[in-house]
Amino acid sequence: MLTLVSICHEQQKIHPDSVLNTAQKALRLSQEIKYKIGEAYAYNQLAFAYHRQGKILKAADCLLKASEIYKALHLNDVLESLYNNIAILYFTAGEESKSIIFLNRAIEINRVSGDSTDLIIGLTNLGDAYLKAGSDSLALIYQLEALAISNILNERELKPNILRGIGEIYYKQKHYQQALATEQQALQLAYTNDSAQAYEIQISLAKIYTALGLHKKAMKAAEIAISLARKADDRVVLKEGYLLLSQTYADLGDYEEAYKSYTKYFVLYDSIGNVDNAIAVEKLNYQHEIEKKESQIANLYQKHNADTFKRNAFIVALITLLVIALLLYNRHRLIATRNMALKKQELDFYVKSLLEKSEALASINEELDLIKIHRSDDSEQTDKYKEIYQCRILTEEDWDNFKKSFEGIYPTFFPSLRLQYPQLTTAELRLSALIKLNLTIKEISTILGISPDSVKTARYRLKKKYQLEENETLRDFINKITSKIHRDEANVKG
Repeated sequence: MLTLVSICHEQQKIHPDSVLNTAQKALRLSQEIKYKIGEAYAYNQLAFAYHRQGKILKAADCLLKASEIYKALHLNDVLESLYNNIAILYFTAGEESKSIIFLNRAIEINRVSGDSTDLIIGLTNLGDAYLKAGSDSLALIYQLEALAISNILNERELKPNILRGIGEIYYKQKHYQQALATEQQALQLAYTNDSAQAYEIQISLAKIYTALGLHKKAMKAAEIAISLARKADDRVVLKEGYLLLSQTYADLGDYEEAYKSYTKYFVLYDSIGNVDNAIAVEKLNYQHEIEKKESQIANLYQKHNADTFKRNAFIVALITLLVIALLLYNRHRLIATRNMALKKQELDFYVKSLLEKSEALASINEELDLIKIHRSDDSEQTDKYKEIYQCRILTEEDWDNFKKSFEGIYPTFFPSLRLQYPQLTTAELRLSALIKLNLTIKEISTILGISPDSVKTARYRLKKKYQLEENETLRDFINKITSKIHRDEANVKG
């Protein structure tokens, strides 16, 4: 049975459409031998298969059955993740009431940990959610509570984002002077902390200046935001900056510059939506090149054999030996090349599967932007909902599988980092690997199941551990380390 489950995991990465049949076999076998953990694993794989087919409610039903098994076995850590995933599926299917039930169950388990930092982030995210849902008063309550806790704990790194959220509330309520004062305070603190949140605050300031009719200040804030976002490779904020800049130029009557900025906005908008298509085309082209080279090798082999038969016995024997040696060498090189290509494909497919697995979380964020959340006046019920955005997508099992695929391509990446920077945590090694793959902040946050702000904070801390200068980027630094590792390996082999 465990073999069948392992096959399901491999099929998820290489042949995801084959998971359903294998998972059904695993479920039948587990039920026959009364192996409860095996049943739960099989239901998890069935949920993956049904979700891939677009059968959201069937996927939720499978996870619900798995959760009943885990609950009977008192495996609360697994239950929290399952409840969050069930909630995501129900929300995607439009079953908001059921989604809220399972979110509350997950939060009940999560509250036991008592992590103050997670509490601050949860309150901030909940405040943002209520703001987008149109509940300004509730949004302000949660943001102010987050601010109060951060003041008690003297938590300075998260405070700029809290103040930014409060400023957004004042902006929506058209209290522009209060919004301006709050955002300026957030910006000052962000620069003091060397925080990556500065460009988002500059975006908020640009909106406020525009509302106040201060178009030149709005333009300057938007330009600063674009410059900072470009350095951070945050294409989402960069896109919003160009849109604001276009609107500001239009307000000033400079329609030529407005058109140029809008063109850049549209290109970013289009490119962000077509990343997956570009990856798929690249893989197809790569496969085509492999097949073409195999055909060329086969043709050369046949031609060579035809030529050798025209020579005398001595030359035939000599050339045959040379050909065999050459073929063995070429075969060894081709096998090594193809193995590396397969490992690269496996890593690409696995990263894509993690992104697909996390799309449900992204859909919650989008739908929360549009839906006004209805809730009772029960304060206990309100408290339970405060960590709605803390659904964990990347499990330890996912990380182990990802690490195995990643090390197939970069076998010395993690050992070298540990040797040079022994103080790095597992989470920081994980983030370094995702940065190495050139993923954006948004993609990293989607895979890890955390907010983009949390990714930015983690990147800031990682940059400090690497002792980078202000003008050095993490991506350039990690790529430079990787290049040095490859050179060292080549020198040793030489």
